[in-house]
Amino acid sequence: GIKTLAIDTGGFLGGFNWGAEQAWLTVIKSYVTEPPKEHKGINVVGPPLLGSKNWPNDIREIERLLQAADVPINMTVFRNVSADQLPNIARAAHNYVLTQEEFPDFANKCKELGMPIWEKGWELPLPIGVHNTEEWYLALALEFGNEEKAKAQMQQDMNLVRSIMRGNYNASWALGAMSAKHVAVYGYSQFAASLARSLFYDFNMRPVVIALCAETPEALTRAEKLLEPM
Repeated sequence: GIKTLAIDTGGFLGGFNWGAEQAWLTVIKSYVTEPPKEHKGINVVGPPLLGSKNWPNDIREIERLLQAADVPINMTVFRNVSADQLPNIARAAHNYVLTQEEFPDFANKCKELGMPIWEKGWELPLPIGVHNTEEWYLALALEFGNEEKAKAQMQQDMNLVRSIMRGNYNASWALGAMSAKHVAVYGYSQFAASLARSLFYDFNMRPVVIALCAETPEALTRAEKLLEPM
């Protein structure tokens, strides 16, 4: 009695992001038979595509921050989702995708169902470090939630970190040792760009070489724009 979905994702057809897109599409086509009458909130799409090996913790923190700013999360695609919840994926008003890759088939299907990809999300860094998180958090809160609550949550978190760091010899030693060092960064486009920005703005480190890898040229172009202010 268990429904089985077969997906052809041979490596010769595309990379990891392409395979994820085919999985999303297969689920949507299998479980969403008609557009919902009401759309509310956002889907947070693609936690494994963050670029970080710590993505389960990353996505929990993203969910915590968005909930604190009254950003309604319809579904995290797909984390802790049961089969009977899958038809609800199309109830979102927008999809926020956690990578800068291009997903044309998924984008067209989402638009058809009335939940388009939030394209401004492609312009935002990932919430790595203080500088990136502030830019990311306020943009999402302004668009979908409560900006003042986002600011209050950031102040609360800052006070917590300050209380832990005050007088912490190990932290001051490590930060002092890192400052002004030259580094190289290599990784998935948006993740590597966001990490480089964090090293530069939060730790006073100098990313003199930044190597970006991606499956689509759009992802490289978007990541390069993130690096322009540096």
